[in-house]
Amino acid sequence: MDTDAQGVYLIGGQCSACGFITLGVRRICPNCWGTGMMAVTPIGRHASLYSFTTIHQLPHGYDEPFSVGYLDLADGVRVFAHVENTPESLVIGKNLWLTSAALRKDDNGGLMTGPLYRSQNPEQT
Repeated sequence: MDTDAQGVYLIGGQCSACGFITLGVRRICPNCWGTGMMAVTPIGRHASLYSFTTIHQLPHGYDEPFSVGYLDLADGVRVFAHVENTPESLVIGKNLWLTSAALRKDDNGGLMTGPLYRSQNPEQT
């Protein structure tokens, strides 16, 4: 995850030979098998919720139930990520926006941030 003038994004890779996009930059393109052709590209600024679940049996560092799901990015990639645990966000097919949010606490009680998809566009808040 990184940030630019347009906001938060996931780091993707795009093959210069065939245009295929992946989550992260890979040494070999999984589509055309080209080597060394993947370039960094921002992906995942918004996505459509494909499926989700809410975790009630909390792992260490979490204070309340949280939701995770598979999201289809506009770039053709499907990712597994945290989703805002609200009725507005947890709707299959709903368009969601990527934000950076506190997800859990570390062993010292400090907040750990990461990608979170939510129903409201962060540019409108």
